[in-house]
Amino acid sequence: MRAIIYIGHGSRNDQRNQAFINKITPIINNVSFPIQKIAFLEAKPSLMNKIDQCILEGATEIIVVPIFLLPGIHVNQDIPAIINEKKTQYPSLTVYYAPPFNDADDLIEDITERIATIPKVIGEDKAIIVISHGSRNTKALVVFERLITKLQKHLHGNSVFPAYLKSQEPSLEQCLTDLENGSYKDIIVVPHFFNTTMFPKKIETIVGEANFHHVAIAPAIEFNEKIEQVIKKQIALASKVQ
Repeated sequence: MRAIIYIGHGSRNDQRNQAFINKITPIINNVSFPIQKIAFLEAKPSLMNKIDQCILEGATEIIVVPIFLLPGIHVNQDIPAIINEKKTQYPSLTVYYAPPFNDADDLIEDITERIATIPKVIGEDKAIIVISHGSRNTKALVVFERLITKLQKHLHGNSVFPAYLKSQEPSLEQCLTDLENGSYKDIIVVPHFFNTTMFPKKIETIVGEANFHHVAIAPAIEFNEKIEQVIKKQIALASKVQ
């Protein structure tokens, strides 16, 4: 029997974890699989716990689907370490590991639609900042830069810039300062975060406290039809863990 485990980052805030579960559950309900579970990397229920549950329910193959945007340390190291530990515990278990969202076409479409909620965003005097968390892992940075390039091509004429909350430069404050001192009349900040996390509020605070002018903030990522398509394609791209 086959199972899928969807794993999110998790939070010390139980309400945020429950919000994640509530929002992803309708997507899971549209995926036809015998066993489906939700786990967290840094909260309960854990991935280890959910793998054990799947085994108890008769699963012999498990697809682990990281609900992460980029291939940072959690995706490339932490989750695979847990998978390998459980494969050692259950030698007959077959595990497939899906990629993160990366620069999926449906994700680019979702970003475009979120930008479109801000009126009058198309034009050479508009700048768009897509802000990510930042990572010490170079793979995450390469993929994020690739997403920025694809988005700029998709938007036809808008300038798109990356910014980071941690670990990398430029920071959001620095990027906003540079663009306000340039020729751009309006700036749109696009959170590259799920709306169940604390980071969209943090971005609002940064923009508000810095008193930047002509800056609008697009909505964060919701678990909508576009994101459902990303997740379904993740499942299809899962590769066997050796």
